[in-house]
Amino acid sequence: MGFFTALPTTVVVDHMGRPNVDKSVDGEEFALFMKFMQQHENVWSKVSCPERLSIKGPKALNGEQNAYQDVIPFARQVVETFPDRVLWGTDWPHPNLKDHMPDDGLFGRFHPTHCSHRRAAKETSRE
Repeated sequence: MGFFTALPTTVVVDHMGRPNVDKSVDGEEFALFMKFMQQHENVWSKVSCPERLSIKGPKALNGEQNAYQDVIPFARQVVETFPDRVLWGTDWPHPNLKDHMPDDGLFGRFHPTHCSHRRAAKETSRE
């Protein structure tokens, strides 16, 4: 990891480091990812692809308002701990999914929609 953290640029970790959402958000494995982000300010996390991480769902289909409940605690912890180092994204058009086409908007609305905009506003105000 030293190579990536030593780069003179922002490093983005996709899918929140791909946590095992069958384990606790307070568990040792996810704590290592959070510690990694804490120790390296040039590391950002992309909060994305809950459809790939979810084990229990429910899937974001037909207006389901509580989709991917097993992924949300992990995403929320990343967003709340590092609001200025979070990017939101989707895997649209989801070429690897064969069983459903998720409503990507349902996952993005649980966290502050301005989390990545705060950093941009902060950077702009410094100029």
